[in-house]
Amino acid sequence: MSSTPGRIQEPNSITLFSNVDTKIAVAKALEHLMEGQLLDKIPVSAICKRAGISRATFYRYFTDKFSIVQWYVSYIHHTGANEIGRTMSWYEGYYSSELTVSRHISFFRNAAKSNDYNSLDQYAPRLRIAALERTITEFHGVELTEKLRFMVNATVQSEVHLFPDWHYGNYDCTLEEACAWMVECVPAELRELLEKPVDPRKRPKGYVSQIHLSPNAPTIPGAPGY
Repeated sequence: MSSTPGRIQEPNSITLFSNVDTKIAVAKALEHLMEGQLLDKIPVSAICKRAGISRATFYRYFTDKFSIVQWYVSYIHHTGANEIGRTMSWYEGYYSSELTVSRHISFFRNAAKSNDYNSLDQYAPRLRIAALERTITEFHGVELTEKLRFMVNATVQSEVHLFPDWHYGNYDCTLEEACAWMVECVPAELRELLEKPVDPRKRPKGYVSQIHLSPNAPTIPGAPGY
């Protein structure tokens, strides 16, 4: 896994979910094309043709082909892992995100082969760090100490290594077990801080969870051993 230089801000939820059907169609087109060609080699024109849209429409929603991957990762996490400590527990957030990833594993497996700075390997960890830090400071009103920042980075490094390993078949366990074990890997202080959803009255002004807008929001089973 590459290093994750640079900091990003969590995408605005309204922008993220606007025209979601068109964006999903573009993501599916890219998923199909990546079955036969590396992401770095696929032209935008081919994506537009496969998705049945014009280049003008494409650039209305995406800056380049790598931003498709970034949007899809953000979309999945915004209805899952990024809601940890906001509207979901650790287990619920992990399960929701990783179940969706498992349904489109070829997309993420192929996207991860890109070496571009804006690729999945670079973007996903920075997104998760931004989301967790925002949840700590803006949702729970807790100062982001150097110790907490260290814990956030340790947690994200575990996520971005171990969940892909599970998806690629390196662990003989169920998704429920993998998510429960990942929760146990979160440092105790951070895990306790964000385990329970924050009181809706304490959420940042104007924040609205977009979970209900996801067309494939999963039913989350109980965590084994919890």
